[in-house]
Amino acid sequence: MRRLPMWVGLWGLAACDNPCQEVCGHMATVAAECGVNFSDAEIAQCEDDFAAVASDRSQTCAEFGSLDVIRNEWSCDDINLYRDAMDDAAGGGG
Repeated sequence: MRRLPMWVGLWGLAACDNPCQEVCGHMATVAAECGVNFSDAEIAQCEDDFAAVASDRSQTCAEFGSLDVIRNEWSCDDINLYRDAMDDAAGGGG
């Protein structure tokens, strides 16, 4: 019996993500390029938060949530401000 590589199965699961869930990974990628890291758990929570979205919101994510658009719209300063705000909201200071 021939077994498929694990990434083939994971790719199949990823294809089920809606555009807003995909933004979570794109934002994490851009943040990492700025030296700001989000944990796997934070990314998973983001994806869970956006598991069910209205069609108009999904369309907005599809239009403005690509990796290239996020790179063009978010500076590293923006990413750092966002991360600081998340830390403050969690009680972690900044």
